[in-house]
Amino acid sequence: MFDGWTNGKMGDLGAYTQRAMAMWDGTFKRKHAFSIEQIDRLLVQLAAKYRFSDEAIRQQRERHVKTDTGLKDILIRLESWEAKWLVRLILCDHCTIELDERYVFGQYHFLLPDLLMFQNDFEAVFEMLRGELSAYPAIPPPSQEKHMRIEAAQKLRAVVGVKVGRPTFHKAWSFKHCFQLVGQRAWAAEVKYDGEYCEIHVDLTNSPKDIKIFSKNGKDATADREPLHSTIRSALRIGRPDCLIKSRCIVIGEMVLYSDKEKKILPFSKIRKHVSRSGSFIGTWQDSLPHEWEHLMIVFFDVLVLDDQPILRHGLQDRRRVLRDLVKAIPGRSMRSEWTLVDFKTGDGVMDLKQAFARNIATRQEGLVLKPLHAPYFPLLTEQGHRQAGFFIKMKRDYLGDMGGERDLGDFAIVGASFDAKVAPKSSLKPLHWTHFHLGCCTNRTAVQRSGAKPSFKIVATLSVDKCIPKPDVKYLNIQGYVRQADLRKNGVTDAFDVEQSKSFDRRMTVAFKKPFVAEILGGGFEKLQNETFEMLRHPRVKKLHHDRTWEDCATIEDLERMAEEKWEVPDADKLDGHAKDVAVLIKKYLSSTQCSADGSTQGKGVRASRELRVLVREDTSERLSTLALPTPAATAVSPTPMSTAEATPKKRSFVELISPPNAKRHKILSPLQPSGGNRSLGAFNYDSQEGIIHIYAKEGLKVEVHAGLAKEKCS
Repeated sequence: MFDGWTNGKMGDLGAYTQRAMAMWDGTFKRKHAFSIEQIDRLLVQLAAKYRFSDEAIRQQRERHVKTDTGLKDILIRLESWEAKWLVRLILCDHCTIELDERYVFGQYHFLLPDLLMFQNDFEAVFEMLRGELSAYPAIPPPSQEKHMRIEAAQKLRAVVGVKVGRPTFHKAWSFKHCFQLVGQRAWAAEVKYDGEYCEIHVDLTNSPKDIKIFSKNGKDATADREPLHSTIRSALRIGRPDCLIKSRCIVIGEMVLYSDKEKKILPFSKIRKHVSRSGSFIGTWQDSLPHEWEHLMIVFFDVLVLDDQPILRHGLQDRRRVLRDLVKAIPGRSMRSEWTLVDFKTGDGVMDLKQAFARNIATRQEGLVLKPLHAPYFPLLTEQGHRQAGFFIKMKRDYLGDMGGERDLGDFAIVGASFDAKVAPKSSLKPLHWTHFHLGCCTNRTAVQRSGAKPSFKIVATLSVDKCIPKPDVKYLNIQGYVRQADLRKNGVTDAFDVEQSKSFDRRMTVAFKKPFVAEILGGGFEKLQNETFEMLRHPRVKKLHHDRTWEDCATIEDLERMAEEKWEVPDADKLDGHAKDVAVLIKKYLSSTQCSADGSTQGKGVRASRELRVLVREDTSERLSTLALPTPAATAVSPTPMSTAEATPKKRSFVELISPPNAKRHKILSPLQPSGGNRSLGAFNYDSQEGIIHIYAKEGLKVEVHAGLAKEKCS
C-alpha cells in the first residue's frame, strides 16, 4: 500500500497513512482524546533521540520512554485524517497549508512577532512583555504603533543563552537601488567575510561550560566549533585581570579559516574539513587533508550584551567602541571586522561607498554589508523611508545588475529528472511527473566531435520546481520530458549518453531525457560543491529555456571551470555606465597602486580631495594615519553620469582623493570666538561637519543671533 509513496501519485506520506487507516474510521466505541501535552512530549522525545538536534533538546531525553510504543499507542486511536496530520507534524511538513504565524502572533500582541524574531523563545519573550514592555497595549491605535515600536526597541534586553535574531537584510540589485535604500543617513560599510556566522554567548557563572556558540540558523554549534574556544577565550581575555566581562556577554563574529603560510583568509569551502557537523565531517571526500598551517579564526563585528548593559540598544558606532575595548586582536587568530564610514548626509557619501566597494573587489573580498550607524541592533521597524533605518544592506558584485551581476550565467543541459513526494504537494501544476531537474556538463565534447564518441555528462546541479524554475517552464518540462524520457540504468548508462551522478548529498537522477533540454541558468557567484573538485554557480535558477539550441551548445565541464576562474576578473570600464563605470576605474587604480595595510584600526577612511591615498590604520585607539603617494593619475577622470558622482556633489571629485578618518572619529577642537580686530575672548565655537552644525559656547551676558547668510556687499 505504501509502495507508491516514493512516486507521490497519491500525495505525501501523510496522505498514504490516511488511505491505509481509512477502513477503520468510525469503528471506535469510544473516541480517545489526546492532549496537546501528550503530543508535545512525544515530539520532544523523538527529537531528543536525534543526534543533529540542539543540545538543549537532547538533554530532555527520558531513557525509559519508548517512542516507538508511544507513537503506536497514539496512532491506533486516531481517525485516519488525524493520523495524516500527526505524520505531517512529525515530519515538520505541512505541505498543503501555509500558516501565517506573524498574523496569528500579531493578534495576541503587536510586538510579539518581532520579539520572537529577536529571540525565538516564548519564555524569554513573555518575560519581556510582562516586564519592561508591559506598558504597551496589545493592539495599539495604528497612528501610535510606529512610535511605540521605536520606543520599545530602546527597551530590548537579550537573554544570554538564547539565540538573538538578525536584523532584516536587503540586497542591493543596482547602485541606484542601493542609494535609494541608504537615503540621507550615515552608514558603516563593513567588509563581508566569507565564513560561518557565530553568535557567541559567554556566561562566566556557568563554568566550565561558559561559552555557547550559535550558528546562523539558531543551531547550538558549541561542540562542533570546539577548536575555536581557546581563541575566543584569548580574544576576550577570559580568566585574565584585564577581562572586561564580569559575568556575561554576547558578541557576534564570523568564523573563517586562516593560513599562516599564505598570510590570508582562505575560501569558504576550506572550512568544512576543519569543522564537524554534529560529530560528522560532511562533504570533504574530495578536499585535501587539513594542513598544520591552517586554523580557524574569528572576526568580531558586533557586541550586544556586556554584563548588565544592553549594548544592542545603542547605535553601531557606540557598539563598535565597546567592541574595540572588549576584543584583543591576535594576528591570524582574532580580529575586528574592517569598516568604512559613508555619510550620505553629505555629498561625499556616494564616492566614499564607491571607493570602499572598489577596494573590496580589488582585494578579492566577498562584498560589503551596509549597517546604519546610529540605529539600534534590532529596531523593530524594518520599513524603508523612515529616518532611522531598520535593516542591513548586502552589497555584492554578484547582485548588482549594472556591475555585470548577471555575468554568472550560461547555457546548461537538463539531462534528466527525479521525483520527491515531499515536494510534490507544494505545487498545483498538473501533470507533475518530476519535481527536480538535473543539470549536466559534457566531459568529452572533443571526443564526441572528433570521433563520434558516446557523450558523457557530469551532474553539476539539481533544480527544484518550487524555487528555481518558472511555472511555465515547469509545465513544459513535465509535458515534453514525459515524451523524451528514457530508462536510466543503475550504472548511469542510457542508450544516448552516459551519466556520472553527483557525489554531493543531493537527490539522485532517476529518469534521463533522450534529447536534453537547454536552459539559460543564472547564479550568484561560484562555490566549490561538497565532495567535488569543481566550482558551480551558487543558487542556480532557470532564466529561460532555449528551444533552438542543443546540448552541444551548452557549457562543458571545462567551460564551467573557465567561468569560475573569471569571477575575479576586473570589469571592463568601457562596457559599463554610471556608477559601475566609476567603480571599474577605481578598481584598476587600486590594482595599479601597490597599496598595503599596516597594523591597527579596523575602520577604513572616507574620501577627501587630495592626490594621496591613506593606508588603513589597524589600531582603533590611534587616529594617526600613514599616507602612501599614488602614481600621477591619468588624464581621464570619472565621467559624470545620471545619479553619478558629478551630480551628487557640488564639484567633481577625483577617485584618487585622500582616504581620511570620518568626522565622527576626530577630536572636536574648540576655536576661540573673538571680535574682528580685537583680542577680547567672547567664548569658543566648533563646527560638526558630519551633522552640519556650528556649536557656539558664548560667555554669559552675550546675545547670539543666527542669520541665514551673509549679505553681499555692493562693489563700487
